[in-house]
Amino acid sequence: MKHRTRSAFTIIELLVVVSIIALLIGILLPAVGKARDAAKESTSAANLRQMSIAHQTYAAEHSDRQFTLCDDNLATYGDNGAQAVINYATVNGSHHPSVIGGYGVNPPNFTQQALLGFWLDLNPDGFAWSIQPIVYTEGFEVGSFRLANCRQFNTYLSGRAQDKVFYAPKCEMQIDALEHCFDEPTEVCSTAATSTAQLSSQGTWPTYVLSPAAMFHPAVFRGDPDLPNFGYQDPFDLSGGFRSPSMSQALHPSLKTHMLDHIWLQNTRTDCNPLFEGGTFDGCEPWYFNADLESSPVTLFYDGHVDKVGVRDARNAHERAQALGGIGLWHRGTPFSTEGYFNNFSYPIATGTATDLTLPNTSFHILTTDGIRGRDIDAKQ
Repeated sequence: MKHRTRSAFTIIELLVVVSIIALLIGILLPAVGKARDAAKESTSAANLRQMSIAHQTYAAEHSDRQFTLCDDNLATYGDNGAQAVINYATVNGSHHPSVIGGYGVNPPNFTQQALLGFWLDLNPDGFAWSIQPIVYTEGFEVGSFRLANCRQFNTYLSGRAQDKVFYAPKCEMQIDALEHCFDEPTEVCSTAATSTAQLSSQGTWPTYVLSPAAMFHPAVFRGDPDLPNFGYQDPFDLSGGFRSPSMSQALHPSLKTHMLDHIWLQNTRTDCNPLFEGGTFDGCEPWYFNADLESSPVTLFYDGHVDKVGVRDARNAHERAQALGGIGLWHRGTPFSTEGYFNNFSYPIATGTATDLTLPNTSFHILTTDGIRGRDIDAKQ
């Protein structure tokens, strides 16, 4: 009598199969991740191209002017923001125009006059923060360079403050927290955040930010190594310090950044930057674009083209400009001091072993020397 034998895998064969599967996963996962990142970067580039068209349309309707939320003559009304908006109202008989978020439905016909919740009657200093291009503060920076989704500009796009065009798809915390807003028909999302990453008031700020240096009169960020503060001037010390430059004032439109993705996306070690106390997303503040040498934010330039700008390349270009006897491509004389725009919040976190060679040490785009008349990168990088 013949016995039927069972066919089965031996333990060695099973181990070989498992090893092959693990190897394939190890090979495929990075490729899938890179493809996903590339798709998101393509979407981000498409968003910026849409905003480029909106900027061009805005300029065409405003005699080549850039988007601005600040009266050109604000500096003539006072020595600081709060005093200037108070005096503006006294002289003109009406408040300085607000940062308008748009109309919501809760309560009906409610006008969210200030996207950040700053109210002129309650806090003139806070109101002044929102209309100036940038105000140098401890911890968080504020200003209209972060408010391109307000009605004054979003009218040239969809007319909605929380439209996906304003948010880079790789900023998952922000996308997740605002997902319920994107399909609302109102100009401003009027329902509470449903995400576990609850938003602070800054959560509706766009991912993409303007270059604040380019929004001031170029004399504010003038670079001169022989002058105090390397030539930087408080805009309130210049009668036209807040006069918005025209688009055509860009001397190097293919080298001067106009908008970029503000939140650092590449090679993140952690979701949150531990150097910030508190943060936009349930106490978490994401890393910013200049927080790592290997970061490459998707960027719109003044000539309308879109490309990624390597932080390492921007830093090297700045140092080459310094070596030629200038102050460099970004300004060290501003109230941010020589440390620049949150460079002391960069990766690697200060451990006593980090050196200047490993830190990004760049504030390109934000503090561009000579403002719109300067440049942020070299011609060939």
